[in-house]
Amino acid sequence: MKRMHCRWGLSLALAGLMAWWARAANEWKPTAGIGDWFDDGNWSQLHYPTNGEDVLIANAGAGVLLSNSTAALGSLTISNSATLVFTNWTTALNATTVTIGPGGTMTCAGPFTNNVMSNRVNLVCYSRLTIDTGGAIDVNGKGYAGGTNVTENFQFASGPGAAGWGAASHGGAGRAYAYGPPGALLSSLVYGSSAAPLFPGSGGQAGYRLGNWGGHGGGAVCITAVQVVVNGRISADSSPCSGLYSAGGSGGSIYITCSTIAGTNGTVTANGGSGSGSGSSSGFNGGGGGGRIAVLYDQALQANRPVPSIRFAAESGLGNGTPVMADPGTLYFPDNYFLSPTNIFTGQWLVPGFASWSVPDLVVSSAWIRFPGAGFQLTVTNRLTVTSTDYTSGYLRYRLDLADAAAVRCGQCLLNGGTLTMNCPLDVVDGKEVIKNDDAVITGVAMDCPGDLTLTNAGRLYVGAGLAGAAAPGYGAWVSVGGDVLVASNSWIRPAAHPTNGAAVLFSMRNLAIHRGGGINADYLGYGHHYGWGLPPDTHPTYHYSSGAGYGGRGAPGWRTQAIWGPSYGSSNAPVDPGSGGRGSQDAPTTVGPWGGGSVQIRAVNKVEMHGTITANGDTGRTPYGGGGSGGGLYITCHAFTGDSGGVLRANGGNAGSFHSLDVGGGGGGGGRIAVWRAQDRSPSVIPTYVAGGTSGATNLPGCGTGETGTVVWGWLPGFRTTITIR
Repeated sequence: MKRMHCRWGLSLALAGLMAWWARAANEWKPTAGIGDWFDDGNWSQLHYPTNGEDVLIANAGAGVLLSNSTAALGSLTISNSATLVFTNWTTALNATTVTIGPGGTMTCAGPFTNNVMSNRVNLVCYSRLTIDTGGAIDVNGKGYAGGTNVTENFQFASGPGAAGWGAASHGGAGRAYAYGPPGALLSSLVYGSSAAPLFPGSGGQAGYRLGNWGGHGGGAVCITAVQVVVNGRISADSSPCSGLYSAGGSGGSIYITCSTIAGTNGTVTANGGSGSGSGSSSGFNGGGGGGRIAVLYDQALQANRPVPSIRFAAESGLGNGTPVMADPGTLYFPDNYFLSPTNIFTGQWLVPGFASWSVPDLVVSSAWIRFPGAGFQLTVTNRLTVTSTDYTSGYLRYRLDLADAAAVRCGQCLLNGGTLTMNCPLDVVDGKEVIKNDDAVITGVAMDCPGDLTLTNAGRLYVGAGLAGAAAPGYGAWVSVGGDVLVASNSWIRPAAHPTNGAAVLFSMRNLAIHRGGGINADYLGYGHHYGWGLPPDTHPTYHYSSGAGYGGRGAPGWRTQAIWGPSYGSSNAPVDPGSGGRGSQDAPTTVGPWGGGSVQIRAVNKVEMHGTITANGDTGRTPYGGGGSGGGLYITCHAFTGDSGGVLRANGGNAGSFHSLDVGGGGGGGGRIAVWRAQDRSPSVIPTYVAGGTSGATNLPGCGTGETGTVVWGWLPGFRTTITIR
């Protein structure tokens, strides 16, 4: 009996040993270089992993190349500076659980061109994907390739969002190169689906010097799992570009489908790249647009879990030498589970049916969020704050954007190094920072702030008018402040009139204070080119387009249009109209001309304190023959006006374009109109006012001239003093 017992025990031990051997992980053996997943000799079990096996890749510095889909693994763990590289678009890693431990990385081959099969990271987890702190899925720069200069000429890039001149687009529009379309957003190149992003990012253009390269687009990540835990990093960013005039690539795609998602201090990013170069404002390199991120979870299951601390971002790149960034990418979720008034992400927030949001307080801190749907309603009971600590370019990078017909109601508003934009995408024309609201916008925006509106530390407020106002009849937008408006040094309000019908933005407040070095800037934000009552008539049989536009003063004739003036229009006492745009240069009616100066409408119940600048200049005519745009309109009413010689009120006409050493050129735009009405004036000195006409572009040619001077009215409200008009 003892012998039988011993033999039975030995049999059990052997069976246990065999079971243990069967359950042992199939481990990657090479300790250096990169090897083939499907090479049997690279695995401890002497065969590549099969169905149900547990797989361990943990040799420091090891690289594993996965060129085809795996079997249905039991588990896979990668850590300790090991890397798994996916090749081929259809390759998938299939496992019940996947763990990316500290130092472990999953990536894909790349970048690639239009003529080569693309790659991505594609995970199918039947249960759980865990990315630990220090672990990563990293496909930065693994999308479409940027251009590489091998012939000392500009080299174009790969991908559906690649521009012939400039940076790449994807979820957000990239920026054009300065010598192509001048700084424009490349919205026509935006591609892919926000709800199901699959495409890699596109590459940026290379600079013109040998060895320069544009940024490579971010790669693509596709994850399907029951549970996803992100304590580490998932990144599909563009890689940096290099060299003079090289442009940024666009962010890639991250597409996660799961029942629930969790994480602590994890990040999920698909950021566009910035341009590089000398920093010259005359030749900047565009920034790449942000990519696309979509996370689709089970809303009922996710709602029962704490909101994880995962940061999502689809940031855009900054153009080198330009004050304007590209557009952010898209962030798509099935609901607003992740949306928090104190934890804002960067990107265009896309949630089906999301049209209004009400919160006690809202802080947009060092982030750029856009609610792109028309008619969005934002209510902040207490204070709306947009802030950053970057007072140089932070106002461009950290923003809250709202589209047309939006309505904002907040108890107070603080723009501290950040920006609030309402129906005002930033743009660049000939190196100038401008905003261009869509001429198809019907309903303008409205902002109702019963408390104070404060702009400080380079804060910005951009407001664009629609054809009709959301709350103010006769105006295209309305900003109503029950308390005081303070515009501190280096802070600016930028109102844009509607470009085709001239509807203006109305500002009303109790008191307005503008500090030295800050102000209201409506330069070039009036009628668009070819629009406005002051547009020169189209009568000359050949050279129709060289006269300047008029407003307070007439626009001057240009080359071969000596008898054609841009007409004056509007009211000198109540100048609500903006300035008119000019016609394009040469003799084509579709060529781009200058924009007119904007319209600044201030209605203060008590006091206006002017130590800074209010400006609405017309734009310069396009060379070689284009006339200038006319100056805009400034219309201010208040009970008490005070200021000093440091304050400036300005609405100059735009200068004309010129050609052939000033022998041929356009006419200057007419000056605008300024009217200030007050019951009391407490100014210790005269406030300088400027409504000069723009200069001629052909000073050596008789008949081409400077635009006429506009009008200035300093008026007393009824019952106090008489009106004084100065021309």
